[in-house]
Amino acid sequence: MTKNSKYVDIAFLIVLGILLVLTVIHHFVDSSIIPINTYAGFFCWIFVIVYRIKFPAKSVFFVAYLLILAVFNIIGFSVAFVALGDISPFERNGMYFWVPGINPVLLIFFIAYIFSNRATSKVLYDKLFKPGQIEVERNYNFYYEKFSACSNEEFNKIIKMFNDYPTEAQDAIKKIWAERSI
Repeated sequence: MTKNSKYVDIAFLIVLGILLVLTVIHHFVDSSIIPINTYAGFFCWIFVIVYRIKFPAKSVFFVAYLLILAVFNIIGFSVAFVALGDISPFERNGMYFWVPGINPVLLIFFIAYIFSNRATSKVLYDKLFKPGQIEVERNYNFYYEKFSACSNEEFNKIIKMFNDYPTEAQDAIKKIWAERSI
């Protein structure tokens, strides 16, 4: 973790904390109802701060996770609910909460976080959307076993469609081709 990403995380946690403080002030001044989403946001925010202090290496992505949950209004950081679509609160047994939706204000915060913390964002993207080493190895072994069992005629057809296969299959084809050429 770089110093820049540490400062960016601290800055975003401070901004979210300010939003929570403004929510509490708004609650006491206007007697507005604080929905369950905001309570969940407060507890998640406290958890991220404590975990970030105790285990900085393990909590690299926690601020990003916090912002992702807030973008979809699963957790909230303000009394003022902003969303695209229906904005009416849902009440069940005297408890109010906002229905999940996209919060454009926190979406802008999340986009700002991504651009201001590119190194962490790239690692998070790779972990979420790119296959891990074990999966790549498993796919390679699968294709290697599958293609090595083919006859020479079938293997020639496979070579003609080389570019249509994923990279693990292409690597297996190259290795089998090298073995068969010798």
